[in-house]
Amino acid sequence: MKRLYISSQPLPVGYIAAKNMYTQKKFQSGFALVMSLAIVATLLIGVVGFSITISQSLQQSRLLDRAVQASYGAESGIERSLFHIRQRGATADCNGGTCDSDGRCSNNAAQKCFIPALAMAQTGVNFNVTIRSEDATTLSLRPGDSVQVDLFSPLQLDRAGITGISITSDVNNVSLYGQFSNTTNVVGVPSVSCNDQRTVIRDYISIVDADGVGPFQTTITSLDGTSLLADCSYTFRLSLPLTSVQQTVMITLRAMSGEASVPIPSRLVVYSVGIAGNAQQQVRVTSPVRPPLSGLYDFVLFSQEEVIK
Repeated sequence: MKRLYISSQPLPVGYIAAKNMYTQKKFQSGFALVMSLAIVATLLIGVVGFSITISQSLQQSRLLDRAVQASYGAESGIERSLFHIRQRGATADCNGGTCDSDGRCSNNAAQKCFIPALAMAQTGVNFNVTIRSEDATTLSLRPGDSVQVDLFSPLQLDRAGITGISITSDVNNVSLYGQFSNTTNVVGVPSVSCNDQRTVIRDYISIVDADGVGPFQTTITSLDGTSLLADCSYTFRLSLPLTSVQQTVMITLRAMSGEASVPIPSRLVVYSVGIAGNAQQQVRVTSPVRPPLSGLYDFVLFSQEEVIK
Protein backbone atom coordinates (compact mmCIF):
# COMPACT_ATOMS: atom_id res chain seq x y z
CA MET A 1 0.00 0.00 0.00
CA LYS A 2 1.41 3.29 -1.12
CA ARG A 3 1.41 6.39 0.97
CA LEU A 4 0.66 9.87 -0.38
CA TYR A 5 2.77 12.62 0.97
CA ILE A 6 1.55 16.22 0.68
CA SER A 7 4.25 18.76 0.83
CA SER A 8 3.51 21.89 2.74
CA GLN A 9 6.24 23.82 1.01
CA PRO A 10 5.12 26.59 -1.42
CA LEU A 11 5.78 26.38 -5.17
CA PRO A 12 8.66 28.29 -6.53
CA VAL A 13 7.94 31.90 -7.57
CA GLY A 14 9.39 31.38 -11.06
CA TYR A 15 7.05 28.49 -11.71
CA ILE A 16 3.97 30.52 -10.83
CA ALA A 17 5.09 33.49 -12.96
CA ALA A 18 5.78 31.24 -15.94
CA LYS A 19 2.37 29.62 -15.60
CA ASN A 20 0.58 32.98 -15.41
CA MET A 21 2.46 34.23 -18.46
CA TYR A 22 1.49 31.14 -20.42
CA THR A 23 -2.18 31.55 -19.50
CA GLN A 24 -2.09 35.27 -20.43
CA LYS A 25 -0.47 34.60 -23.83
CA LYS A 26 -3.02 31.91 -24.57
CA PHE A 27 -5.88 34.31 -23.78
CA GLN A 28 -4.30 37.09 -25.85
CA SER A 29 -3.81 34.85 -28.88
CA GLY A 30 -7.47 33.74 -28.75
CA PHE A 31 -8.65 37.35 -28.45
CA ALA A 32 -6.42 38.39 -31.37
CA LEU A 33 -7.86 35.60 -33.49
CA VAL A 34 -11.43 36.74 -32.75
CA MET A 35 -10.53 40.37 -33.54
CA SER A 36 -8.83 39.36 -36.77
CA LEU A 37 -11.85 37.39 -37.89
CA ALA A 38 -14.13 40.34 -37.02
CA ILE A 39 -11.95 42.78 -38.98
CA VAL A 40 -11.78 40.46 -41.99
CA ALA A 41 -15.58 39.97 -41.92
CA THR A 42 -16.13 43.74 -41.73
CA LEU A 43 -13.81 44.31 -44.66
CA LEU A 44 -15.53 41.61 -46.66
CA ILE A 45 -18.95 43.14 -45.97
CA GLY A 46 -17.65 46.56 -46.98
CA VAL A 47 -16.08 45.23 -50.18
CA VAL A 48 -19.26 43.33 -51.11
CA GLY A 49 -21.45 46.36 -50.41
CA PHE A 50 -19.16 48.63 -52.40
CA SER A 51 -19.16 46.15 -55.28
CA ILE A 52 -22.96 45.98 -55.25
CA THR A 53 -23.18 49.79 -55.24
CA ILE A 54 -20.76 50.08 -58.15
CA SER A 55 -22.62 47.37 -60.07
CA GLN A 56 -25.98 49.09 -59.53
CA SER A 57 -24.52 52.44 -60.58
CA LEU A 58 -23.15 50.90 -63.76
CA GLN A 59 -26.49 49.24 -64.49
CA GLN A 60 -28.37 52.51 -63.93
CA SER A 61 -25.90 54.37 -66.13
CA ARG A 62 -26.24 51.73 -68.85
CA LEU A 63 -30.05 51.82 -68.56
CA LEU A 64 -30.03 55.61 -68.78
CA ASP A 65 -27.88 55.47 -71.90
CA ARG A 66 -30.23 52.94 -73.47
CA ALA A 67 -33.25 55.02 -72.48
CA VAL A 68 -31.74 58.01 -74.29
CA GLN A 69 -31.02 55.82 -77.33
CA ALA A 70 -34.58 54.47 -77.22
CA SER A 71 -35.94 58.02 -77.03
CA TYR A 72 -33.98 59.03 -80.13
CA GLY A 73 -35.15 55.82 -81.81
CA ALA A 74 -38.79 56.69 -81.05
CA GLU A 75 -38.28 60.19 -82.47
CA SER A 76 -36.73 58.65 -85.57
CA GLY A 77 -39.82 56.51 -85.98
CA ILE A 78 -42.02 59.60 -85.71
CA GLU A 79 -39.97 61.47 -88.31
CA ARG A 80 -40.05 58.46 -90.64
CA SER A 81 -43.82 58.18 -90.19
CA LEU A 82 -44.50 61.85 -90.86
CA PHE A 83 -42.29 61.66 -93.94
CA HIS A 84 -44.34 58.74 -95.30
CA ILE A 85 -47.60 60.49 -94.43
CA ARG A 86 -46.55 63.63 -96.29
CA GLN A 87 -45.18 61.71 -99.24
CA ARG A 88 -47.88 59.10 -99.62
CA GLY A 89 -50.83 60.36 -97.64
CA ALA A 90 -50.75 56.96 -96.03
CA THR A 91 -53.15 55.47 -93.52
CA ALA A 92 -52.93 52.21 -91.64
CA ASP A 93 -56.54 50.97 -91.80
CA CYS A 94 -56.95 48.32 -94.49
CA ASN A 95 -60.31 47.15 -93.09
CA GLY A 96 -59.12 43.64 -92.31
CA GLY A 97 -56.44 43.44 -95.00
CA THR A 98 -52.70 43.71 -94.68
CA CYS A 99 -50.30 46.35 -95.88
CA ASP A 100 -48.20 44.96 -98.74
CA SER A 101 -44.62 45.94 -99.47
CA ASP A 102 -45.73 48.32 -102.24
CA GLY A 103 -47.66 50.44 -99.73
CA ARG A 104 -51.10 49.22 -100.85
CA CYS A 105 -53.76 47.29 -98.96
CA SER A 106 -53.99 43.62 -99.89
CA ASN A 107 -57.79 43.80 -100.10
CA ASN A 108 -57.91 47.18 -101.89
CA ALA A 109 -55.07 48.06 -104.26
CA ALA A 110 -56.31 51.66 -104.50
CA GLN A 111 -55.96 52.21 -100.74
CA LYS A 112 -52.55 53.39 -99.58
CA CYS A 113 -51.19 52.20 -96.26
CA PHE A 114 -48.18 52.75 -94.05
CA ILE A 115 -45.60 50.00 -93.66
CA PRO A 116 -44.18 49.97 -90.10
CA ALA A 117 -40.39 49.98 -90.35
CA LEU A 118 -37.67 48.58 -88.11
CA ALA A 119 -34.61 50.65 -88.85
CA MET A 120 -31.26 51.75 -87.37
CA ALA A 121 -30.32 48.16 -86.64
CA GLN A 122 -26.67 49.04 -87.07
CA THR A 123 -26.82 51.13 -83.89
CA GLY A 124 -28.69 48.53 -81.88
CA VAL A 125 -31.84 50.68 -81.81
CA ASN A 126 -35.18 49.65 -83.33
CA PHE A 127 -38.50 51.42 -83.45
CA ASN A 128 -42.01 50.07 -83.89
CA VAL A 129 -44.59 52.39 -85.40
CA THR A 130 -48.37 52.12 -85.12
CA ILE A 131 -50.72 54.48 -86.94
CA ARG A 132 -54.47 54.66 -86.49
CA SER A 133 -57.26 57.17 -86.89
CA GLU A 134 -57.84 59.58 -84.02
CA ASP A 135 -60.94 58.77 -81.97
CA ALA A 136 -61.37 62.29 -80.56
CA THR A 137 -59.52 65.57 -80.52
CA THR A 138 -59.29 67.80 -77.43
CA LEU A 139 -58.21 71.41 -77.45
CA SER A 140 -58.51 74.65 -75.54
CA LEU A 141 -60.43 77.63 -76.93
CA ARG A 142 -60.19 81.23 -75.84
CA PRO A 143 -62.51 84.01 -76.99
CA GLY A 144 -61.86 84.53 -80.70
CA ASP A 145 -60.19 81.14 -81.20
CA SER A 146 -61.50 78.57 -83.67
CA VAL A 147 -60.74 75.01 -84.73
CA GLN A 148 -61.41 73.23 -88.02
CA VAL A 149 -61.86 69.49 -88.44
CA ASP A 150 -62.38 67.72 -91.76
CA LEU A 151 -65.08 65.08 -91.39
CA PHE A 152 -63.76 63.13 -94.36
CA SER A 153 -60.52 61.57 -95.55
CA PRO A 154 -58.82 63.14 -98.58
CA LEU A 155 -58.05 59.57 -99.68
CA GLN A 156 -61.57 58.18 -99.31
CA LEU A 157 -63.04 56.26 -102.21
CA ASP A 158 -66.57 56.21 -100.86
CA ARG A 159 -68.89 58.45 -98.87
CA ALA A 160 -67.67 59.71 -95.50
CA GLY A 161 -70.72 58.45 -93.60
CA ILE A 162 -70.54 61.19 -90.95
CA THR A 163 -73.97 62.39 -89.79
CA GLY A 164 -73.05 64.53 -86.81
CA ILE A 165 -70.41 65.71 -84.41
CA SER A 166 -70.33 65.39 -80.63
CA ILE A 167 -69.07 68.37 -78.62
CA THR A 168 -68.09 68.00 -74.96
CA SER A 169 -67.17 71.03 -72.84
CA ASP A 170 -65.53 71.27 -69.44
CA VAL A 171 -67.88 74.12 -68.44
CA ASN A 172 -71.64 74.46 -68.46
CA ASN A 173 -73.74 77.13 -70.18
CA VAL A 174 -71.28 77.85 -72.97
CA SER A 175 -72.26 79.35 -76.32
CA LEU A 176 -70.23 78.40 -79.40
CA TYR A 177 -70.49 79.18 -83.09
CA GLY A 178 -70.42 76.29 -85.56
CA GLN A 179 -70.19 76.04 -89.32
CA PHE A 180 -70.41 73.08 -91.71
CA SER A 181 -69.00 73.50 -95.21
CA ASN A 182 -70.17 71.02 -97.85
CA THR A 183 -66.99 69.90 -99.63
CA THR A 184 -68.42 66.85 -101.37
CA ASN A 185 -67.56 67.99 -104.89
CA VAL A 186 -64.07 69.10 -103.81
CA VAL A 187 -63.25 65.72 -102.26
CA GLY A 188 -64.06 63.95 -105.51
CA VAL A 189 -66.75 61.56 -104.27
CA PRO A 190 -69.85 63.18 -105.80
CA SER A 191 -73.32 62.42 -104.56
CA VAL A 192 -76.58 63.46 -106.17
CA SER A 193 -78.24 63.94 -102.79
CA CYS A 194 -75.65 66.56 -101.85
CA ASN A 195 -76.16 68.80 -104.88
CA ASP A 196 -79.24 70.49 -103.47
CA GLN A 197 -77.77 71.07 -100.04
CA ARG A 198 -76.44 74.47 -99.05
CA THR A 199 -72.70 74.90 -99.33
CA VAL A 200 -72.37 76.51 -95.89
CA ILE A 201 -74.66 76.08 -92.91
CA ARG A 202 -73.90 77.94 -89.68
CA ASP A 203 -75.53 78.75 -86.38
CA TYR A 204 -74.90 79.20 -82.67
CA ILE A 205 -74.44 76.07 -80.55
CA SER A 206 -75.37 76.08 -76.87
CA ILE A 207 -74.18 73.49 -74.37
CA VAL A 208 -76.51 73.63 -71.39
CA ASP A 209 -76.94 71.00 -68.70
CA ALA A 210 -79.98 71.67 -66.52
CA ASP A 211 -78.63 69.56 -63.67
CA GLY A 212 -75.21 71.20 -63.84
CA VAL A 213 -73.57 67.87 -63.05
CA GLY A 214 -72.09 67.00 -66.42
CA PRO A 215 -70.75 65.79 -68.68
CA PHE A 216 -71.60 68.94 -70.62
CA GLN A 217 -72.18 67.50 -74.07
CA THR A 218 -74.29 67.95 -77.16
CA THR A 219 -74.48 66.20 -80.53
CA ILE A 220 -74.98 68.34 -83.60
CA THR A 221 -76.75 66.64 -86.51
CA SER A 222 -78.11 69.82 -88.12
CA LEU A 223 -77.57 73.58 -88.14
CA ASP A 224 -79.93 76.34 -89.19
CA GLY A 225 -82.59 73.77 -90.12
CA THR A 226 -80.32 71.77 -92.45
CA SER A 227 -79.46 68.18 -91.53
CA LEU A 228 -76.15 66.52 -92.26
CA LEU A 229 -76.24 63.71 -94.82
CA ALA A 230 -74.12 60.56 -94.69
CA ASP A 231 -73.46 60.80 -98.43
CA CYS A 232 -71.87 64.25 -98.10
CA SER A 233 -68.42 65.31 -96.94
CA TYR A 234 -68.16 68.24 -94.54
CA THR A 235 -65.59 70.49 -92.96
CA PHE A 236 -66.58 71.61 -89.46
CA ARG A 237 -65.37 74.85 -87.90
CA LEU A 238 -66.06 75.69 -84.25
CA SER A 239 -65.25 78.99 -82.58
CA LEU A 240 -65.65 80.64 -79.20
CA PRO A 241 -67.17 84.13 -79.73
CA LEU A 242 -65.30 87.20 -78.52
CA THR A 243 -68.31 88.04 -76.34
CA SER A 244 -67.98 84.77 -74.39
CA VAL A 245 -67.86 85.14 -70.60
CA GLN A 246 -65.65 82.06 -70.36
CA GLN A 247 -61.97 82.84 -70.71
CA THR A 248 -60.93 79.28 -71.52
CA VAL A 249 -63.04 76.30 -72.63
CA MET A 250 -61.73 72.77 -73.12
CA ILE A 251 -63.51 71.16 -76.05
CA THR A 252 -63.55 67.51 -77.14
CA LEU A 253 -64.82 66.69 -80.64
CA ARG A 254 -65.97 63.26 -81.84
CA ALA A 255 -67.35 62.28 -85.23
CA MET A 256 -70.71 60.52 -85.18
CA SER A 257 -72.30 58.07 -87.59
CA GLY A 258 -75.86 57.66 -86.46
CA GLU A 259 -75.77 56.99 -82.72
CA ALA A 260 -72.23 55.61 -82.72
CA SER A 261 -68.96 57.45 -82.28
CA VAL A 262 -66.49 56.77 -85.10
CA PRO A 263 -62.83 57.75 -85.61
CA ILE A 264 -62.18 61.14 -87.18
CA PRO A 265 -61.31 60.15 -90.78
CA SER A 266 -59.02 63.12 -91.44
CA ARG A 267 -56.73 62.76 -88.42
CA LEU A 268 -54.12 60.18 -87.45
CA VAL A 269 -52.43 59.21 -84.23
CA VAL A 270 -48.86 57.96 -84.58
CA TYR A 271 -47.28 55.87 -81.83
CA SER A 272 -43.56 55.17 -82.07
CA VAL A 273 -41.81 52.92 -79.55
CA GLY A 274 -38.02 53.08 -79.53
CA ILE A 275 -36.25 49.94 -78.28
CA ALA A 276 -32.65 49.80 -77.08
CA GLY A 277 -31.77 46.72 -75.06
CA ASN A 278 -34.17 46.51 -72.13
CA ALA A 279 -35.21 50.17 -72.42
CA GLN A 280 -38.29 51.38 -74.27
CA GLN A 281 -39.51 54.92 -74.92
CA GLN A 282 -42.79 55.90 -76.59
CA VAL A 283 -43.63 59.10 -78.48
CA ARG A 284 -47.17 59.99 -79.55
CA VAL A 285 -48.11 62.64 -82.12
CA THR A 286 -51.26 63.54 -84.01
CA SER A 287 -51.25 64.52 -87.65
CA PRO A 288 -53.73 65.16 -90.45
CA VAL A 289 -53.97 62.42 -93.06
CA ARG A 290 -52.67 64.96 -95.55
CA PRO A 291 -50.71 67.55 -93.54
CA PRO A 292 -50.28 71.00 -95.10
CA LEU A 293 -46.81 72.01 -96.19
CA SER A 294 -47.28 75.61 -95.16
CA GLY A 295 -46.45 76.35 -91.55
CA LEU A 296 -44.01 73.45 -91.23
CA TYR A 297 -40.49 74.79 -90.92
CA ASP A 298 -37.36 72.69 -90.57
CA PHE A 299 -35.03 75.62 -89.96
CA VAL A 300 -34.84 79.05 -88.32
CA LEU A 301 -33.41 81.96 -90.28
CA PHE A 302 -31.53 84.70 -88.43
CA SER A 303 -30.40 87.88 -90.12
CA GLN A 304 -29.21 91.30 -89.05
CA GLU A 305 -30.86 92.80 -92.13
CA GLU A 306 -34.51 92.95 -93.02
CA VAL A 307 -35.67 89.72 -94.64
CA ILE A 308 -38.24 89.95 -97.43
CA LYS A 309 -39.92 86.67 -98.34
